[in-house]
Amino acid sequence: MTVRAIDGHVILGLLGQGGMSRVFKVRSALDGRICALKLLRPHPHLVDLLGMEEIQRRFGFEAEVLAGTDHPHVVRLKGQRLEGAQWYVLLEYHCRTVGEWIGESPLVEEPSRPVRPDLALTVARQTTSALDVLHDRGLVHRDVKPANLLLDGQRRVKLADFGLSKLRGEPEVRPSQLMVGSPFYAPPEQERRPEDVDQRADWYALGVILYRMVTGRLPGEQPDWSPILREFGADGGRFMARILALQADQRLSRVTEILTGLDSMEAYWRSHREAVCRMRWEEHARSADRIAKAPDLREQPRKISGRPARDAFGVDDVWRPVRRLATRYQELRTTVRETVSGRIWQQAGSAEPMEWAEALEHIQQLNRQGWAGRSNWRLPTVDELLTLLEPDAPLDDFCLQPVFDRRQSRLWSADRRTFISAWVVDVESGYLGWQDFTCPAFVRAVSSVGD
Repeated sequence: MTVRAIDGHVILGLLGQGGMSRVFKVRSALDGRICALKLLRPHPHLVDLLGMEEIQRRFGFEAEVLAGTDHPHVVRLKGQRLEGAQWYVLLEYHCRTVGEWIGESPLVEEPSRPVRPDLALTVARQTTSALDVLHDRGLVHRDVKPANLLLDGQRRVKLADFGLSKLRGEPEVRPSQLMVGSPFYAPPEQERRPEDVDQRADWYALGVILYRMVTGRLPGEQPDWSPILREFGADGGRFMARILALQADQRLSRVTEILTGLDSMEAYWRSHREAVCRMRWEEHARSADRIAKAPDLREQPRKISGRPARDAFGVDDVWRPVRRLATRYQELRTTVRETVSGRIWQQAGSAEPMEWAEALEHIQQLNRQGWAGRSNWRLPTVDELLTLLEPDAPLDDFCLQPVFDRRQSRLWSADRRTFISAWVVDVESGYLGWQDFTCPAFVRAVSSVGD
């Protein structure tokens, strides 16, 4: 019989599983909110390697770490049960991760989406703050990677997954064949002797994440420093070279050094961004084709998933549009009109992100009110939403006066991916994604020409 609830926490779906546990999305019995329930379910092979007693000790240590940490950038523990047949921890839940944001593939070494330099630095700074409080308690995380950096509705980092954390100097039971950490993010010394690493291992992982967010690639043993030098100057390049040093004794170790380096990178980027933006937008304006004839865009919702979706929606391997047509708009009072098709968009959209059901109700409310003098508002299809993205636009899109309100950065489409999820478009980072109906996103309604 399938388990539908654990201690009254109603299971809504499986979020993921690893060697030690399974993570479920649940509706909490405590307050009715959506949470993540991490249930201890070790793989038999792991039990053979470590023994159940050691596995339970590690699981309990993670709960202990979270219970003793109150920090805005560390995921919060909301409940736990560390006895009996079902050991679990109940955690705050957020739909997104940095890994999803940058489009990291299950094949981690494949290219991902770069993000704007200032946003990458914000993620690095918030992660640094979370790691600092752990290091101050003598803890080393040992598994800092994009998938373990959750993002809340305001895109604030929440460091998660402390199952591999350890106290510095603490003896550790580990079979020689058991790797600790994630390939490509763990430093060389962690692969050799994970029990001996200190905070420099976490700083190395942070450096890999920052490099990847800026360049869309992993640094490897021979990083290409040119994108870093272009965005952050020589001082930024030197900082990144030190945080990514393969030898631990050559790597930065103090949080003050990390914060000073991030400050230097941001100062250079801000002082040079206007000139860089102007150059990039001039090049973009010359290369982008403008729509002369309104494309025949689909308005009826559909359900589509998997690889066929890429072809159907016209996106590449990192889910960005491949077309090269740019749309012109006319700003009206509270709406924006596409000058060729005549399609009308809300300029601002919903004030707050909302779940799928709330989004549908929001559309109905607009029509009942006759908002902006129209009663045929609807959720846009993916095809329509993708026209809002400037093709091949530089990441410094803030340099151009925005036509739309940029506070609505992640928008629901009318198209479903499954029976419990729908497609969304991130108009800030310029890609197509998806999320289940309980995750929040904004609504930007569209209206066809006729009414």
